[in-house]
Amino acid sequence: MTGYERLSRLIGTYPELAIYRKFSTLCTRLLLYKQAELQHLENELNIISQIDARDPRKSVYTVSWEALNEASPTDGDDLQRQKVLEIDEKMDKYYSALLKAYQVHSLAKPVECDISFLREWLKRPEGADYSIKGVEAEPWKLCCAADLVSLSRPDTKDEFAQSLSDKILPWYHHFFGRRQKKSAKSDNSDLDGIWEYRSEVFVALGNIICMMLSSIIPTASIFALHFVKGMIARLAVIAAMSFVFAFVMMVIVRGRRVEVFAATTAFAAVQVVFVDKANAVTSS
Repeated sequence: MTGYERLSRLIGTYPELAIYRKFSTLCTRLLLYKQAELQHLENELNIISQIDARDPRKSVYTVSWEALNEASPTDGDDLQRQKVLEIDEKMDKYYSALLKAYQVHSLAKPVECDISFLREWLKRPEGADYSIKGVEAEPWKLCCAADLVSLSRPDTKDEFAQSLSDKILPWYHHFFGRRQKKSAKSDNSDLDGIWEYRSEVFVALGNIICMMLSSIIPTASIFALHFVKGMIARLAVIAAMSFVFAFVMMVIVRGRRVEVFAATTAFAAVQVVFVDKANAVTSS
């Protein structure tokens, strides 16, 4: 099994590898052509309408669709109707193309580790690159990376977990995974030599990291405020820890701006209350 048959077997077995090029530039060019064609047809219809409006027999077309629709083809009486029908047909195709382009552009971008694996697999001697050559092999190359879409939704929408997977998994597989795990055996021997890792592991790892940070940051802030003396220094600690807290909320937790603002404000308020109580105890 070689070439497209082998590649289709791989993608069929691992749907996350259903990565295709959307041809954004080519699609845009075709849409522009259709738009330009309709623009010319609109101008032609306007000219025909103006000419018919000056004709005593055809001026009724401007106020009666029935008269326009029943216009006789003799002497060019139905020229305006024919142009309307032509525009209707072209407009339908144009709108259909617009909606299809919108749907395609709404597809998710491929996960980095998936497209990297697919490129690597195509380069293997047992892959498909030796059969798919020339321009047909270009869609998955780096030059087309921004033009790729995936038909498979990721197992998780957890961006932090996905980021951990993209950064940790290649390193782990290179040094440990390929030595400790056996490759996934498919019913078809053509797909041997592929390792599978569960995304749930990285979701759990992300949850553990978030749990640790949620306990470490407030505790570290309290310790720092306890040992730091002087109001200016304590205010600086509050500002620094509030920034760290907001950074974690925005980058790791991926909270919305309003949620980050509210949580950071509450965190800063708790620190201010602690400083106020500490000062009261010191004064007494």
